Amino acid sequence: MSEEPIWEGMEPSRIHKVKKKRKTSRRVLRILAAAAIVLTVLAGSVFAGYTALVSTGKSELFARGGENGPDLGQKRSGGTDGEIPAEGESGTDTAETAVQPLEPGSVRYQGEIYRYKEDIITILCLGIDREDDMEVSETAGAGGQADTIFLLVLDSSDQKLTLISVSRDTMTEIETRDLYGNYLQNSTAQLALAYAYGDGREESCQLTADAVSNLFYGLPIHGYCAINMEAIDLLNDMVGGVEVTIRDDFSQVDPSMKEGTTMVLKGHQATTYVRSRSSVGDGTNEGRMNRQKEYLLGFINQAKSRLKEDLTLPLSVYQTLSQYMVTNISVNEAAYLAATALDCEFTADSIRNVNGTTVQGSLYAEYYVDEDALYELILDVFYEKLDDAG
Repeated sequence: MSEEPIWEGMEPSRIHKVKKKRKTSRRVLRILAAAAIVLTVLAGSVFAGYTALVSTGKSELFARGGENGPDLGQKRSGGTDGEIPAEGESGTDTAETAVQPLEPGSVRYQGEIYRYKEDIITILCLGIDREDDMEVSETAGAGGQADTIFLLVLDSSDQKLTLISVSRDTMTEIETRDLYGNYLQNSTAQLALAYAYGDGREESCQLTADAVSNLFYGLPIHGYCAINMEAIDLLNDMVGGVEVTIRDDFSQVDPSMKEGTTMVLKGHQATTYVRSRSSVGDGTNEGRMNRQKEYLLGFINQAKSRLKEDLTLPLSVYQTLSQYMVTNISVNEAAYLAATALDCEFTADSIRNVNGTTVQGSLYAEYYVDEDALYELILDVFYEKLDDAG
């Protein structure tokens, strides 16, 4: 058998079909997967009252992230909404500005100086499009793709929790391998495929973490959590369901889901509410995304409320999800994350997107990041502006 590249003779975005035909739609409940991952990350909160565990977990997480922040010294080209900042404004000093040397971890942008926040933790969260247990895949490409990709950012100094959603179709540099897992080269491809080139578990998570970190200018990623999206219905009910006001008429699917009705979604109702599109409302993806955002906001706040009331819930959630997830977050680290997240503010404005432009490739969508917007998003979330920028 010849060792041809894993994508030989097939469309790269369908690479995972090497061993098993996809059984689920490509539009599997992404925003619900995000909510599921958040609850999984918080699952160690049953131990959060123990100061020693929290303190140890904090040390372990920060040690894993390293000492340096992103390398924003030179912004990449490729912005679509506005001009690239002039030389010296994105961290590369001209002779004029060089008289004010910058401290490590600081960057100059459009006349202002920003410093990387020291008390910030970033967790990569992935929703994987596979139905089976998260077992090791012997064949590259059979472990699924990362259909949901976002960063969970905990800022303990400002007590903020931020979710940064990254399109699975983002065209960026990833590590590619052949059918047998042998390294080939780094290539520009859809970000979701970074996971597919690994073993379907820790290796896949690390490959994706490396690609996302590189996309975000070398952003430290302190941990990861990947979850099989088949766990969605279970999680919705484990937090007691999520209350929403039905935006559109779903009565043809479920007679109780009439437009304008305020109700607590249970079981498959949640899937119906955030996944349906063509036969609901105006049939647009924008309408569906608005429902998804509403649900995610309600889910996370409901989960936080339940966690405060019942510290045994996270343990049950963790046990239930064990066969559906892969994570390198230890109990100590989860304790610190939970203790921090429960005190953090989370509103609709806490959900951020990496802006860009979608174009049609030869067969499938390709998403090109607006580098200007990404650069400014990184500054806004991960940096603080210094008053004496002078």
